[in-house]
Order: sequence, then C-alpha cells, then structure tokens
Amino acid sequence: MTGIHRYALAPICAAALLAAGCIVNQSPQQAPQAPPPPKLATPPPTEVTMTVEAPTLFPHPASKPTQEADGLVITVEPVPFELAETGIRNMGEIPADPDGYWNRLYWRKFRPTFKVTSDSLKFQVRIVNNTGRTFRGYGMRVQFNVAGRTVATEPSGTAEIENLIVTPRTEQTILIYGPKRATLPNDCAVRLFFNDVIIKADADGNVLSKHTFDWAFNYAMKPVEKKVTETTEAVMR
Repeated sequence: MTGIHRYALAPICAAALLAAGCIVNQSPQQAPQAPPPPKLATPPPTEVTMTVEAPTLFPHPASKPTQEADGLVITVEPVPFELAETGIRNMGEIPADPDGYWNRLYWRKFRPTFKVTSDSLKFQVRIVNNTGRTFRGYGMRVQFNVAGRTVATEPSGTAEIENLIVTPRTEQTILIYGPKRATLPNDCAVRLFFNDVIIKADADGNVLSKHTFDWAFNYAMKPVEKKVTETTEAVMR
C-alpha cells in the first residue's frame, strides 16, 4: 500500500474505532463536593432577671408623715426613685459552635442599662389649712440634715413652698427637692425641717407663735431586680 493510500485510510480507521467503542474521550476526575455547613440560628430574645443598684428613701419608723400644729396640717412623703432604660450594654460573648464548623462564630449578648431619673431627693408636701387665717410660707426656713450635719441645697428646690399661699379651709400639694444624690453616703439618715412656720398671728399680722416641723428618713442604695429582654447578635472572629 502506498503512502498516499495509508493517509487516506487513517480517518476511516479512526471513525471505525470510535464507533466500536475503542476510543473514549476522558474528562478530568472531579473532587467530591463538601456537604453544606450546618445552619445555626441566632438565639431569640429572652426575658431575664437582672439586679440594679438603686437609691431608696423611706420614712423612719418613729417619724410621723402627717403633723399638725394649731390647725395647720402638713404631710411629707418621699417620692420613690424611678429607673429608666438609657441604652444597652455588652454582656460578653460565648462560642456558638466551639468544636464544629462555626468555630469562629460567637454569640454577643446585650442587656438594657438603667439610670435613676432624679438627681436629687424629692418630697411631696401636702398642706391643709384648717386655721382661720391665710397660711404664707414666707419667712419659713427649709433645712436638710444628712448624717447629722446640715447640708446646703439649691434654693430653687424649696422656693415654691417658701412662697406658698394657702387660704383658710383649703389645701395644696407641691414638690420640694433636697440634697443631690451624688453628695450622699450609700447609707445615711436624712432629716427635713420646716423652721419658723407661722401658726398664729393677730389681726394686724403680728406673729404670735412659730412652729418647727421635723421629719426623718432613711436613705440607702439597695439592689433592685428588673425583668429585662436580653438580645443576641452573631459575631465572626
């Protein structure tokens, strides 16, 4: 067979072998696919109980909230402190899947933060005038003692009662403000005095008698339990 005939027959032989299954197109071997990573759901918000340090102010057991002198009745009660949510605080992180696929994933926990709404001691004062004359707060002196010592307060905190006018057979309720909480020990006695309160006067307005009203309270920082919602977010490390 000549060279020309051999080259002419080559395509025919190749086609015949392919048809007979002797020649197979081979593709590179594919690596097995890894299984999909496990799914981790972020924990839902949960209700927890946390402890917050909060100020408290209570009447001393021996102190009478309501006091009377010659028909003038004055009741003083401390206004409870309130806690308001002011933001959130990071409570730390815990591994979400320490020995598994998500070993770099952490759950970050958050809880609310709280702040006391009042910076000063606050008292509700109710004055009932059962006398036959008009009560005037002018001239009276409001005094606060903390742990046995007289302390200065903002004049604006007691200005309303010192300028108060209560006509006969009527009453009024107001608020007064005492020392700043930042100046108080964590546990102490607080005294409130209304000095030089005029309870008697003649027809010309001349003062015949004055009286001092006195209340005692206990102030202390105490733990308060609050039910809050704890939230979680995912963090990669």
